[in-house]
Amino acid sequence: MLINRIVTVAFVCLAMFLAACKKESVFLERPKPELSIKATDKRLKAATIHLQKDTVYVLQTDLVIDSGKVLEIDAGTLIKVATMQSITIKAGGKLLAQGTKEEPIVFTLEGYTSSGGVETDTRIKNWKGISLYGSPSSKNSGILSYTRIEFAGTKKGESASLYLNNVGSETRVNNIQVSYSNKPAFEFSGGNVNASHLVAYSTFFSDFILRNGYKGKLQHLLAFKHPYSYFNSLNAGLLIEDEGTFPIISNLTVIGPDNNKGLVFSNQGHPNAGIIANNGARFHIRNSAVLGFPIGGFYLNSRESALSLQSRESTIKHSIFHSNTNSRTFFLNPEVYKPNTSANLKAFLLGFDNLEKQSSKDFQLQSPFNYYGTNSPDPSPDNPTRSGART
Repeated sequence: MLINRIVTVAFVCLAMFLAACKKESVFLERPKPELSIKATDKRLKAATIHLQKDTVYVLQTDLVIDSGKVLEIDAGTLIKVATMQSITIKAGGKLLAQGTKEEPIVFTLEGYTSSGGVETDTRIKNWKGISLYGSPSSKNSGILSYTRIEFAGTKKGESASLYLNNVGSETRVNNIQVSYSNKPAFEFSGGNVNASHLVAYSTFFSDFILRNGYKGKLQHLLAFKHPYSYFNSLNAGLLIEDEGTFPIISNLTVIGPDNNKGLVFSNQGHPNAGIIANNGARFHIRNSAVLGFPIGGFYLNSRESALSLQSRESTIKHSIFHSNTNSRTFFLNPEVYKPNTSANLKAFLLGFDNLEKQSSKDFQLQSPFNYYGTNSPDPSPDNPTRSGART
């Protein structure tokens, strides 16, 4: 009754081999040709840049779509991006990238040959990611759907692997997976675009960041942390911050590394938790689950945010929380709202049909921590949360 069945974005690559009887020929699929796009490429000056699925594109320069121009990408297209390069859609420009479940659009790093998993070799340099800008006069920045973004985010880049700045509500954003980001996976900075079915897998920093007055609706979000995520600075599955920020969030699942071995987990004066509310942010959170974070479930780090929660302007309802440090499942920074304590915050939130679990196993998920095999955050067949969501 607390949580919808978790809906994740399934990107399945189907290899179809067509063969008949022994005496008949076997049809072989030829590899797609690769086309390098450099700064001198004349196509970059076109009003519409069209990337087609019958070609693999190697982007060796920053791709910038100015106001009035369009980047159109067919379903099933593979784009390899060189180290430190980026894709930017400026305000007034449009991105039309509508993949499908069977043929997602994939953005990945040029020349990456690993078999998968977290890359701990610091010599590997990611590409920067995709930035989409809107403005009050350009509410529709296009479509980004059924897309996978891999190995983006760089130490020299300031934004997330998918960064949305002042993007308007007429823009469609759904069914997107960001994997192995070296920066935050998703960042919504201002604007009121709505988004759904977003997956952040093995992000090195925060998975979802909402800031600078963002006021959209987000639903069906999954943040799946790896033991080698970075936990020595401000880090969260969901970070909500800044005055004016006021999102509505439902069906969020944040899965931390639990007790698996990895980096040393220490807050060192910085909050680390499944959800962090910071710098006066307000919010509505429903039907969500946070589990497996070493030192925090829900972390309230702002007096203004605490006041909005106490006055019911902000709400958290029908959700389940867990932390490996039980005393920090609901954690109030002791400096921000004296004389209130974490115990007061816990008692307050448990009065709104929220639950605290002592162990990640109590969530009855199928296989949430199998990092090197087949992991599944779906509820087990007998899990009571399958009965539906609460409003």
